[in-house]
Amino acid sequence: MNGARKLVSYVLAIAVAGLACAATINLLPGSTPARAAAMAEPPGRGLETPWWERITVIPPVHHGTTTYVVPADVLFSTNSATIDDAGRDQLIGLAHTTLTPARKVVIAGATDSRGTRTTNLQLSEARANAARSILIKAGIKPRIIETEKWADDHPVADELGPDPATAQARNRRIEIIVTT
Repeated sequence: MNGARKLVSYVLAIAVAGLACAATINLLPGSTPARAAAMAEPPGRGLETPWWERITVIPPVHHGTTTYVVPADVLFSTNSATIDDAGRDQLIGLAHTTLTPARKVVIAGATDSRGTRTTNLQLSEARANAARSILIKAGIKPRIIETEKWADDHPVADELGPDPATAQARNRRIEIIVTT
């Protein structure tokens, strides 16, 4: 099995495991059942896990739409919108394996709740735009790519819970919503 197929198979398995945990997840404001279920942290899947095992695929809510969730630390340093070389390569790989047949791509930047509202909006927008630039360089048509700045409006983890650091890390991410 080639690397791209193995990645997609593994990511789909993670999404299914996340859905199995859906019944025990309390939805946070701004979250949807599909997003919360898919972002559930399966056992043994933490911040030390390799990046390719940490991209989550959220099953389609609408026919033909799939969401890829990429933790911010896979692409960016803390409080930065600059994508490092490894992150660039990962986005290019994602573009070549899954985004080529897309009719529409929306890249949403999300932050944790630390920082001011203005700072979080600016950071989430800058991260979404940085990812957009790389996808364009990878051959995705600019006219089909939109960006959104979510700041901390769409949390997937409760930052006031027992492990705020892990929750904050899970909330810092970009989501790539693909319509085929």
